[in-house]
Amino acid sequence: MSELGKYRKCDICCEWHWTGNNCAPAYEVFHDEYMGEESQTVRAHSLSGAAEKYAQKYNEGDGEYTMMDGEEIILRVVKGSDEATFSVSATPSIDYHVNEVEQ
Repeated sequence: MSELGKYRKCDICCEWHWTGNNCAPAYEVFHDEYMGEESQTVRAHSLSGAAEKYAQKYNEGDGEYTMMDGEEIILRVVKGSDEATFSVSATPSIDYHVNEVEQ
């Protein structure tokens, strides 16, 4: 199989995609309450998508899922001249799995 046809974890963006495909664009996410004036680069397809990806990593980062306790974070996302501020929260979800059993 050619290198172009492999589905693999990208060394640049750390996401899974076909080799030869471009990574999602880079956005700068500012979380003043947590990082001060520093930003974190997040690859996504939109300003809101970058906010969501950052929030997911932030929430899972310490293994305590602090956003599940009702914490809301304010993020500013910048890409070139585009900029937006988002309030991001999270809610836990329950997944049900159904399997038929023989009687």
